[in-house]
Amino acid sequence: MKKILAFAVLLVTAFFLGAQELTPVQLEMPTPPPVDETLPQSPLTVNGSQEPEIDLGRVFKLANRFFRVTIVNPSDEVIKYTNIVVNCECTTIENKIKVPGEIPAHGKLDLLMRLNAGDMHSKVFFRMIRFELEKYRQFQINFTGELDTSLYMTYYDEPEQVKHGDIMVGYVEDPTEPWMTRLNITLDSEDETLELAKVKCTRNFIAALHRYDERHWQVELRGAVPMSLGEFKDVVVVELTSPRPADPAQKDIIILPVKGICGTRIMSSASEVYVDPKTAPEYVEQTIMLERVPFLDKISLARVFSGHTNPYVPKIRMLDADEIQLPTDVPGVEFEVIQRERGVAVKLKMRRDELVEDGYPALFQVKNSAPAQVWIGLLSEERREQFAEEAAAKAAAEAAEAEAQAEQDAIE
Repeated sequence: MKKILAFAVLLVTAFFLGAQELTPVQLEMPTPPPVDETLPQSPLTVNGSQEPEIDLGRVFKLANRFFRVTIVNPSDEVIKYTNIVVNCECTTIENKIKVPGEIPAHGKLDLLMRLNAGDMHSKVFFRMIRFELEKYRQFQINFTGELDTSLYMTYYDEPEQVKHGDIMVGYVEDPTEPWMTRLNITLDSEDETLELAKVKCTRNFIAALHRYDERHWQVELRGAVPMSLGEFKDVVVVELTSPRPADPAQKDIIILPVKGICGTRIMSSASEVYVDPKTAPEYVEQTIMLERVPFLDKISLARVFSGHTNPYVPKIRMLDADEIQLPTDVPGVEFEVIQRERGVAVKLKMRRDELVEDGYPALFQVKNSAPAQVWIGLLSEERREQFAEEAAAKAAAEAAEAEAQAEQDAIE
């Protein structure tokens, strides 16, 4: 999801910033190795300094600060860098550059930087980006500033105002039904005016800005029906035009990720059903179970891994047999639907001599849900060998685990 969300952000920020080509560079965030003092200092500079420190001043926690950095190579030789390291995931390079790469003699490397202040917590911050160089000590650019929480977003219908950095949509059952909410954006400052502009959304949403007074705005957010089924991978982006950064070349943009899911998915108890032509009778029956389940997103995965119930499960209606649209294009197979207490059973009535080795996908479709696909066919020799290898590998793994457990028990 992280890559898709980043791509969605770039689609919108490109409009604001006028960037020709925006492709985030995947930066590493290991513990930076110590500086090798035996190597010479590189000739690289930023703003004329070989040890640059950029003061970003005040940065709102609700915003992303975009700013440009130009690395200059004043020497007569090409400077090669092997890697780029940051000390926080909040720091990214938004324009496309090569890694590893090089800076030509008497040339420069332009960087479009993005600092996501929502990922930071300390009031006074220190961030850096380090270029690991061939033949020279690492070249490090430091960014400093102060985190300001006086600009914040709240939901219009919350009894008590709570500051948020994302938009919790939750579960939308029907992607074709209208959906709407309002977001309040407030600046707690008597000496400044809040000005917003150019609200944009990605695929599933549309938005409008409303100004109430000098320090209060509202974003009216609506679903762009029909919404896409699955986890929301959308963002709402608003340009912050006042208060502005002290440097006029910098720009602050509010980027609010949307969290939640739309619709459900149909899960089958089996993804493949194969009939063995060597042992199966002429007519074969097998039953599979179908169940309506929620899509998984970061919220539900975090809850499940921490031992809690998936928060969407209580909102999901049990699957009803009448909802299922059965496949009609699977030769040699008839389907019978049976309502069960926890879902729907589907009896597959298969005629061995009409099935083929390649098989056919059987799609079980339900309105507002991603369908379940079950592959039905004859068991080929290749597939038989694959099943045997998988079974042998599983047995070997279980035997090794049992042996290791026995050795551990003996030690204890």
